[in-house]
Amino acid sequence: ISDLNRTWEGDNYVLFQQGGRLILKNLSNLFLGKPIMKTCEFITPELPEPEHFTGSLDSLKDLLKLLTIRANTLIHETGARLQMSKDKVEEWDKSLAYYTYPMTHAYFQRFVT
Repeated sequence: ISDLNRTWEGDNYVLFQQGGRLILKNLSNLFLGKPIMKTCEFITPELPEPEHFTGSLDSLKDLLKLLTIRANTLIHETGARLQMSKDKVEEWDKSLAYYTYPMTHAYFQRFVT
């Protein structure tokens, strides 16, 4: 079966973990006042407040705003979860499916939009 979203022998999982680590490193750099990658400049220092969407899904600008809020929220939630954990390695492993992969996927969705 051929699938463009699948790579050989679970490489996607490795790529998502590497992407997630890079995103969280940029979040850390933002807090430390260090330079961050151009593709991470949308990340805010604060968790975005939920807001009622009044835009149009037909508008690329409005869609980008939604994807930015989603990515920012997932990045901050994942970062906070790891930051508050005593055992970072165990928490990283436990959070991969429910936090890291969705965060990385949201980042890439926002980036390609």
